[in-house]
Amino acid sequence: MSISASSTWSIFSTDQELDFGSNISSGSLSKFFTVLSILSFFTAQFPQQLKIYKLKKADYLSPYFILIWLLGDFSNFIGCILTHQLKNQIYLSFYGVCNDLIMASLFIYYSYFYPRVAQNKITYNHIILNNDSSNKNKILPNIVALSLAVSKANAAPINYNRADSNNITAINYGLYISWLVPFFYIGSRIPQLYKNFKRKSTKHISPLLFLCSLSGNTNLALSILTSNQFLKSPEKFQKVLFLKKEMPFLIGCFGCIILDLFYFYQKWLYSHQAQNQQYNETTPLLKQI
Repeated sequence: MSISASSTWSIFSTDQELDFGSNISSGSLSKFFTVLSILSFFTAQFPQQLKIYKLKKADYLSPYFILIWLLGDFSNFIGCILTHQLKNQIYLSFYGVCNDLIMASLFIYYSYFYPRVAQNKITYNHIILNNDSSNKNKILPNIVALSLAVSKANAAPINYNRADSNNITAINYGLYISWLVPFFYIGSRIPQLYKNFKRKSTKHISPLLFLCSLSGNTNLALSILTSNQFLKSPEKFQKVLFLKKEMPFLIGCFGCIILDLFYFYQKWLYSHQAQNQQYNETTPLLKQI
């Protein structure tokens, strides 16, 4: 649930100077954080997709969590097209949408269709046993777990130099979408955190999902704040303009970081409560012995 790898490509492409010697603290440092961010986003959703496939259920996930995240990635994809981002950014944002559709497909299948298949299998086997049939055919659901890793997503910083005067309206729409995207990502986490609160548990929620998202957003924010465009701007107003342009992405990063940390607080809290409950239940039995 997060800011995408597509936004990191803009920073990677605009910080052209890469000097591994004396300039290690500026452009190369930003690129280092950029690579870490991309790797984190590309591995975020895969653990949760794999867990859904293994458990054959997804009732512990909020459907709004998946839906709003999908809306964020789709808006990011549209924003990249309207603002004429680099092809790499468009491909990465499209990959984010595809990855979300995989998660949504797994959720829908194991929440609504798989239980019926399993019930039909039980009914079929029961009929075979009642008829004393020697051939016990078993229906095995054939499920293809197409799980590519994740890029999580935010609309990439706008490349104003590529703007064409004939499509300035489309670019303006892209700018509006760029401001919507981070709030989609922030908002996607709230339903899942609320569901965890109601369940008083984070069981079956992959911590790697939130850990990779936390890492990706942290490194993305660092890549923005250590870029040459920010650190080496000779004038203060240039830094202000740069921060203004990057503000939606920084808001998305820090908002997601806070909520990701809150998930880990929930995980610690509910695990601690479960241990205390187990202790309270077993202690009287031990005293009786």
